[in-house]
Amino acid sequence: MPQHPKRYCESAKSLAAHLCGLCIAFEMNNDQEILRGIQGWLSSNPALSKPELPESHGEKTIADVYGLDEPSAYGRAVEGWARSVWTAYSGLHGLARDWVSESRRPRPFKAR
Repeated sequence: MPQHPKRYCESAKSLAAHLCGLCIAFEMNNDQEILRGIQGWLSSNPALSKPELPESHGEKTIADVYGLDEPSAYGRAVEGWARSVWTAYSGLHGLARDWVSESRRPRPFKAR
């Protein structure tokens, strides 16, 4: 999302996956159950409208991570990059929270 938003967030579904992933990571303690719920919800192909993306995708880029060999420095750099993206997308935080909430609602059973 941060480096290539047009490529990885071309559809509303892809944007939802990326944006909700950041929301869950930073606001929901990276809760794996909620993350699996997003995956299941998106697999059901919900009707989503894609909003306009912000002009900026964050102050940090892959260049801030590239070449770091020490694992803890690498981890800090990746987290800083992700936080930079989350901050840049602050106008979409409410939408991400709405999508996460929607993913947690019970869905009707569909017989196959």
